Amino acid sequence: MTSEAGVYEANLPLGLWTLTVDAHGPDGKIFTNMPYYRRPPFRVTKPTSLVFDISLPQGTLCTMMVGGRDGGPPTQEQQDDVHAWCAGEQFFSVPSDSVPFELHVWGGSEFAACQLVQLALGTVDNSAPCRRAFATYNTLSVQADDITYNRGESILEAHGNVVTQDESGKRKAPSMIFYVHDGQAILMHQDR
Repeated sequence: MTSEAGVYEANLPLGLWTLTVDAHGPDGKIFTNMPYYRRPPFRVTKPTSLVFDISLPQGTLCTMMVGGRDGGPPTQEQQDDVHAWCAGEQFFSVPSDSVPFELHVWGGSEFAACQLVQLALGTVDNSAPCRRAFATYNTLSVQADDITYNRGESILEAHGNVVTQDESGKRKAPSMIFYVHDGQAILMHQDR
């Protein structure tokens, strides 16, 4: 559970980790109808202080009924697919020589709940997940107006008010382009 300030701290031994956030009600029970946040594997290789600024998808704006095969209950995979679609989430396997890493991109123009509100009401949803796109890869966190990933070239592009954070600290720029491979996010270009 987080503190009243919304902060959770953990001392992690060196190794490979994932991070999952579940929404809890006042009674401590997990909300099953809300998408949770799952950060793909990240690797802690040396003593350091990492800060992950987590922006949660707004799944409550996108409620869909999922049916399983032959009218039975849906599988966990089917439920996860709907949650990912609602949150505009995409997970990409990224080439690696050792630990399998993933790139996670969500929000922004791909956020289905924002698109549904716009279609239904004819208005634009200006909440943060609708205005901003987010990405995580290993220890890198990215926020921008628009984020794209070229799977064939392993290129992550972020444009418009870009803010990144990783073990080297926080950076801001109009745009940044990264080459991602084997757990490394190498900054190739940054507008000033």
